[in-house]
Amino acid sequence: MEKYPEICFTSSTVIKTEKGYLTKGKLTIHGVTKEVEIPFTFENNTFVGTISIERLDYKLGEDFGSLKVGKTATVTITCVVN
Repeated sequence: MEKYPEICFTSSTVIKTEKGYLTKGKLTIHGVTKEVEIPFTFENNTFVGTISIERLDYKLGEDFGSLKVGKTATVTITCVVN
C-alpha cells in the first residue's frame, strides 16, 4: 500500500445514457493504467459508478494456485457534488 496508496481515474469523455452516464478514461491501480468504461448513476447530488476488473491485470495479489481466490475485483467510485 505504501508504494501505491491511491487508485486514480481520469475521464476523457462522459455521455448521457438511458440509465445515467457512461464515462471513458484511464484507470490506474498498482502502477498499471488501462482504458476503461464505467457506467454511472446520479441521484441526490451523488455520482456512483462500478466496474469489475481482472485483478491480476493490475497486479493485485498473486495467482494463489489451488487456493480459490476470485480473479475479478469490483471497484466502486462515489463522487458527491456540493
